[in-house]
Amino acid sequence: MSVRDLCTVIIPSGEAQGTPAQAALDSVARLDDGAVFSSIEVIAAPFCPDPADMRNRAIASALGAGADWIFFLEDERMHPGAFHGLAPALETYDAIWGALWVDDGHGEMNIPKITRLACRDMPEFHHMALQWWVGRSHMVSARAARKTPFQMVNGGGWYADYMLRLWGYFNCLKTAQGLTINSALTSLGANDRERLLQDLDRERRFISFPCEGRQVRLPYTGRNPALEREQLRGMFYEQKDLNALRTYVKPGAVIVDVGANTGNHTVFFAAVLKVKTVIPIEPNPVSCGYLKDTVRANGLENVDLSRLGIGVGARAGMAQIETGRRGHLGTATLQTGGGTIRVERLDRLITEKIDVLKIDVESMEIEALEGARDLIMRDRPLILIEVVDENIMSFLDMTQKLGYKTEKIFADYGYSNYLLIPGAKA
Repeated sequence: MSVRDLCTVIIPSGEAQGTPAQAALDSVARLDDGAVFSSIEVIAAPFCPDPADMRNRAIASALGAGADWIFFLEDERMHPGAFHGLAPALETYDAIWGALWVDDGHGEMNIPKITRLACRDMPEFHHMALQWWVGRSHMVSARAARKTPFQMVNGGGWYADYMLRLWGYFNCLKTAQGLTINSALTSLGANDRERLLQDLDRERRFISFPCEGRQVRLPYTGRNPALEREQLRGMFYEQKDLNALRTYVKPGAVIVDVGANTGNHTVFFAAVLKVKTVIPIEPNPVSCGYLKDTVRANGLENVDLSRLGIGVGARAGMAQIETGRRGHLGTATLQTGGGTIRVERLDRLITEKIDVLKIDVESMEIEALEGARDLIMRDRPLILIEVVDENIMSFLDMTQKLGYKTEKIFADYGYSNYLLIPGAKA
């Protein structure tokens, strides 16, 4: 392995720090075995109220000294094996982040699972930063440091802005190897999180994976963590549930997707099952925007978007969107009794003859079924429905009255998806 010339370790100072802590200096000194870099120098970045300016001045000093690589040590100290762990990545990547060793102060260290997610590109980067963990300690090449200075942004989030530009312009890596040591697990600031979400709102990022001879594209929003985690693994969310429909659904089918969210099920129905028509129903305007872009991104001409922006319930009226847990799109609910969202009975909203009815409406499934009663009795569609546990008895009473039986159950904690097939009419 070729040995690189100079790595500069920058240690930014906090407001109360005049010089780097001795523990940080000692940890850097222990790295200097000449195996990865011929020399290692430390730059103590003096305190400056502008954190971007403080780091930029240190970068200028490092570049002026001829540094090939710059390591920002923003934790308490370096792990002794940090540079050895980084060595294979220096040939390929321009910026590298790692996991974090947490020292309990009693001689025990561990790498928390939340810091171990590894990723190489967007939107994996967004998922790591928003749903897992990313620290400020990282390695950056001289080339990338010159072209990607830190800068302050309106509303804060300067560090997220810096990361976005690095990941957008250069080849970046987040490893599962612990590079630095701290006494506590640091977290991404609220302004940085908001900056990342703003980026996702402004520029659509798609998860792409092959499925049955074609590339499927699904949006990464940062607001559907459970769903997007599965998609990043190269599969549809609730893949087993969806696969179970293959036996029942014919290519000429018409499917109504109630609670379509950003399009996971809609894309499966339209692109994989290749049905005649999918009619997504989704009241949340944010989700509707993502869903429309998803349909366009996949070139789907068999999706009817004319019923987006409308909610369904037991009766017509108006409602408002109540933000889901931690702002998640998939757990947002409709609150009836006034608002700007139009609510209709499904059997008034859908005039087409349908073959499949999928319902996922966050505990409002009984109201949705009641509003679809005439449609269900008319067309006798296959039904795939999510039911929360507290609604099970009401659900069983209604399905019995509708003349349906449970064919399959896909159980999860707190809820299950039920595949229902029609029996004799009630």
